[in-house]
Amino acid sequence: MTRHDKVMTISRADFIRTLRQFCRRHGHSLAATGPAWRIRTAHGVAEITIHELPALRIAALSLPRHAVRIDLPDFSEAARAAFLSAFETSFHRGGG
Repeated sequence: MTRHDKVMTISRADFIRTLRQFCRRHGHSLAATGPAWRIRTAHGVAEITIHELPALRIAALSLPRHAVRIDLPDFSEAARAAFLSAFETSFHRGGG
């Protein structure tokens, strides 16, 4: 599967900051293309888009959420699995 959809509880600013760190850490180039980002890797080009969703509300707490779509059309299965694993690890935060 070349398209991966997920919902992430993160602000747009934090998403962009973490995406930049991810690219630097792994030696990928990053370019904004309108509402999306293109990430050039040794295995192909990934395109990531995010769309704001209604905030997650728990009592007085309000958490920003975004729908995230990751397209990896040129990646082999092994390269796709490695990219997604590294992406997930980069966005993990402390907590339970």
